[in-house]
Amino acid sequence: MTRRRLLEGSVALAGVGVLGSLAGCSTASGADQPAYATWLPRPETIYDPESGGSDTTETRVAPSTEYLPFQAATYDGIAEYAARNDTEYAPPGRPGSLHPVVDLWVDNVSFAVWSSRGFQVSETSLDREQIVAAFEEHGFEPDGTYEGYQTLTTSESPWVVAVDGGRFVEAWQPEGFPAEFHAPSRTVQWLVDSGAGRRDGLVEAEDGVAALTERLGMATRLAGETYERVTESDPEIGQFRGQVAEGTARDVDGATTELRHVLVFASDTDVPAEEIEVWADPDRQSEVNYFDEWSDVVVSTAGQTAVVEGTVDTAEAFEWGDPFDSPSTPATTAGSTE
Repeated sequence: MTRRRLLEGSVALAGVGVLGSLAGCSTASGADQPAYATWLPRPETIYDPESGGSDTTETRVAPSTEYLPFQAATYDGIAEYAARNDTEYAPPGRPGSLHPVVDLWVDNVSFAVWSSRGFQVSETSLDREQIVAAFEEHGFEPDGTYEGYQTLTTSESPWVVAVDGGRFVEAWQPEGFPAEFHAPSRTVQWLVDSGAGRRDGLVEAEDGVAALTERLGMATRLAGETYERVTESDPEIGQFRGQVAEGTARDVDGATTELRHVLVFASDTDVPAEEIEVWADPDRQSEVNYFDEWSDVVVSTAGQTAVVEGTVDTAEAFEWGDPFDSPSTPATTAGSTE
């Protein structure tokens, strides 16, 4: 397995994004979940194998629970810190706005969750007319309704949007994936259903995902991912046999940013507590030490999870930027008027 570089640049801003006013969800075990977890879709929501290909087609993209990268944000702590320190936060690749179509800034966002697999859900302080108008100015046209949401599509690209109040749900064709195996319209509908509790999402289907989101909890920004069970250990880079998911949450609290990195294993017997403590030592001599800028590092284990917690000065996080803050929606806007 190739380890995803989830921890690289670990002093930058990140953390779980949730909207406090949105109801959270619970897994089959009854564990409380942060609200953003409600929107994480099951893989068949994203991939559409029925639209083409077969079991013997080499290019077929099959449904898989083995890998789903996701990020989430509230930006609340970021906006407050920026205002107090006469600075501004904008993600890489964007001219200030957090979205390529909608004029969206950190103080407009209550909640957002997205994935490079081609979906995003944004809860904002904008009104429905503002959001719809922004998409229409970029070539989108109304295309009916779904469960109270106004849907919009464009002939320029496979990108579908559904708007309800200040919330908009998007799905698009992600770069590098065959178009014949993605159905953005269906993805949007299933996301809407998952968010409303009418359809089980990923946390209901996968115990490892539920454990990850539960331990990440609520914070300013997060990055997480699920993957195939690790079969070979490489403690030098934080790869341990039995891993099935991991994520990093960062909570901006004034001048201090609290960080936590969560490792999830297939079972509690797979958790190598002593090896993780050695790996997470900020003073460990190594070519790659993800924690060397962290302070007050503590390692804990519970059930099938291990959590590394620490802090960093928020000023350093702003100065260093945010390698986790990758663009969400497509960078090239459909039907751009520019």
